[in-house]
Amino acid sequence: MNKKISLGLVLLISALIVMPASAFPSRTSACEGCHGYPPASIGISTDITSISVNPGQAFTVSLQWSGGSTDGAQTAVKWPSGVLNNAVFTPSPEIPALGTNPSGTTSSTLTAPAAPGTYTVRVYAATGGSLFETDFKDIAVTVTAPPPADTTAPVITILGANPVDVVQNSVYTDAGATATDDVDGPVAVQTTGAVDTAVIGAYTITYTATDAAGNTATAARTVNVVAPPPPPPTEDTTAPVITILGANPVDVVQNSIYTDAGATATDDVDPVVTVNSVSTVDTAVIGTYNVTYTATDAAGNTATAARTVNVVAPPPPPPTEDTTAPVITILGANPVDVVQNSVYTDAGATALDDVDGVVAVNTVSTVDTAVIGTYNVTYSATDAAGNTATAIRTVNVVASPPPPPDEDEEDEEDDEDEEDDEDDKDDEHGKHDKHDKHSKHNKHSGHGERDEE
Repeated sequence: MNKKISLGLVLLISALIVMPASAFPSRTSACEGCHGYPPASIGISTDITSISVNPGQAFTVSLQWSGGSTDGAQTAVKWPSGVLNNAVFTPSPEIPALGTNPSGTTSSTLTAPAAPGTYTVRVYAATGGSLFETDFKDIAVTVTAPPPADTTAPVITILGANPVDVVQNSVYTDAGATATDDVDGPVAVQTTGAVDTAVIGAYTITYTATDAAGNTATAARTVNVVAPPPPPPTEDTTAPVITILGANPVDVVQNSIYTDAGATATDDVDPVVTVNSVSTVDTAVIGTYNVTYTATDAAGNTATAARTVNVVAPPPPPPTEDTTAPVITILGANPVDVVQNSVYTDAGATALDDVDGVVAVNTVSTVDTAVIGTYNVTYSATDAAGNTATAIRTVNVVASPPPPPDEDEEDEEDDEDEEDDEDDKDDEHGKHDKHDKHSKHNKHSGHGERDEE
């Protein structure tokens, strides 16, 4: 390296030393000829890009860098205080130069400022002879103030009257209470206290509700057990009580005869009270009708009651009993022949029922193709009413047919047949020749006899 280059490096290093901590030098090709050129392509990554924290809260960032210089130049990862909002955070520790490692991982703990707001911090990685090659990552930090402490107790609402009177020796049922909290919403209410209705006096029912922050509220109801009221005057002002006999409402089938079950009446003064009834029921017409009952006691107190009578359509007739079995259809040939020792695959069967439609078919086979004989495949099908049908396919296991004749043997037999035909022809020719000679001889003999005559 010549003196000019050496002097240039000294000047660059000096400039880097006095450079403010706000940034590393930018990536440049002006470093040609200096240590580590050409510059490496360093990269840095973080495990988070944004985070929300409370004021003063510490959080840790994992850092990973790669692509640093591999020729012995330094690599550094830092949080320069002059960049973005780095100055208001406390990097702990601020990472110094990491030696000559071209890649690796580390972590840094940052402490958020006390003031709520949105901040951005930036971490740099640099490498090369004079740390010219840089990369950075930004992290958005939102500092939010914690919610104020919950110091407000729930609000209890007592249901029903307060205070409330209850008659001695009656049953007291507390109406209860509800509670709501400005933070937690509905809150459970605990109830304590007891009322003794056998003893006249004032009693307290206490309600307690506590929210998640421990704030407790209480409320109380006063229950006064009082003496029964005095008996009513002797004047009879109470109407009779009518009791309708039988069902109410009641259904009656259209066009049938409706006989009302009637009603009775009792009175607290009169021993016997007559019940009169008025009916609008018309069983010929479907609809809703009333039978009204009226009873009046001797003091002129009148009571009424009504029965509802529904005239309805007759029910549908019951379904006819299913006594018909399904119909089984055997698929394929029946009977069927199968060659001995071959594989028999049954074609199966289907079943159809006049009520249920398609019905499952069960199959039982006795076929043994190893043994010549007649076998059965039995099909059965049962419908939902329990009607069962069966059908049988006959399977005949038969011997294998004889093999076809060999072609060479057929040719030899044909040749032999042709030779036999030739011999037969020769024999026929011989016979004809002898016959001709004999005839000629006879002719010659005959001529001689005629001549002699």
